[in-house]
Amino acid sequence: MTKATVEQDRDSEQRSRLLTLTVDYLEQHGFAGFSLRPLAAAIGTSPRMLVYWFGSKDGLIRMIAEEVQRRESEWLSSPAAVSTAPGDLLEIALRRAIDPKKRNLQRLVLEMLVAALNDPKSHRELLDLLVYGLLEPIYSIEMRYESDPERARSRARLALAAVRGLQVDVLVTGDVRAAEDAIRELRCLIEEAKANR
Repeated sequence: MTKATVEQDRDSEQRSRLLTLTVDYLEQHGFAGFSLRPLAAAIGTSPRMLVYWFGSKDGLIRMIAEEVQRRESEWLSSPAAVSTAPGDLLEIALRRAIDPKKRNLQRLVLEMLVAALNDPKSHRELLDLLVYGLLEPIYSIEMRYESDPERARSRARLALAAVRGLQVDVLVTGDVRAAEDAIRELRCLIEEAKANR
């Protein structure tokens, strides 16, 4: 290994460590009013060093969105998810969407989506990462069971809409039981649709 390679690895590790700390901080404190100064103080660095490591505040926000998207979708590439039928996968996704242990991550995703909606010029990439970044893996799974790409894409979008809708419902109402009832009902509708094909 060359000295340059060792330094690149060390830089990559430092950037990764700061990114993990940043997303963990935002899961606890939210994205609304995002500012480098309180973030830097909380994670033991300075605003200037954050800009050094990520290029700019916008560069950091992009990396945050990539990490949030990775955390939200990593289970979709697990061997269990890859071998699961879409109806079962949707139920798993919906149950994850209302999991209290994932509540802070869900809130962060929704706050970032709202920021992107409120300021699409500045945050267009957030929409792309947090919508299409999750839509594509779901679409890939749908395509294993559906020969029509348009139908698979529509089903993937419907699945994502159900997940996001239940996330909002549980975050706003706190009624996990009602969300679980909705999951069961949606599962019944999927089974009925399959039977009538």
